[in-house]
Amino acid sequence: MSSTNSKNPRKHIMRKLSFALAINEALHQMMEADPSVFLIGQGVKSPWYVGKTADGLLERFGSKRVIDTPVSENAVTGAAVGAAMAGMRPVVVHPRMDFMLYAMDPIINQAANWHYMNGGKLSVPVVIWGIINRGGRTGGTAFSGTPCHVRPFSGVEGGDAGEPGGCQGIDGGGNPVMWDRDVLNYLTYLAK
Repeated sequence: MSSTNSKNPRKHIMRKLSFALAINEALHQMMEADPSVFLIGQGVKSPWYVGKTADGLLERFGSKRVIDTPVSENAVTGAAVGAAMAGMRPVVVHPRMDFMLYAMDPIINQAANWHYMNGGKLSVPVVIWGIINRGGRTGGTAFSGTPCHVRPFSGVEGGDAGEPGGCQGIDGGGNPVMWDRDVLNYLTYLAK
């Protein structure tokens, strides 16, 4: 499908894109454009954890920039926040957003405050990505869908990619960003 803008006669081609593919494209673009960007989190090598959002990243960028971690939400997020403070641009993924609550200390006490504690001179360019995983086998402790709990913190920008095109550009411009997406939306297709 194409549309024409009356101010710009060039044709714009719209394509159908799933959220999973949009996230995957955004990660590829971010990592290609900036060698300080890396992906870290539990299951980043497994489609069972992150769907198809990390497809091809390990093969293209290697294990130093696509880091699969053990289950330790606080330690993984703390490592990402520390890397951001040192000048890197990590994207940390939490495939079970419910357990992301264990990571609130480095998010709230370090990432959110660092900019202010340093008179606005230093930033913490970390993207914290939570997946609301409503799939099967979640058990009683892994399915409360906590997006309302993790966004309202001073110093942390909130993001919610309402459409696939919105997945690109969620990097906070140097500030910590938290965003989430329900895994059920990964198969949703919208025009981009």
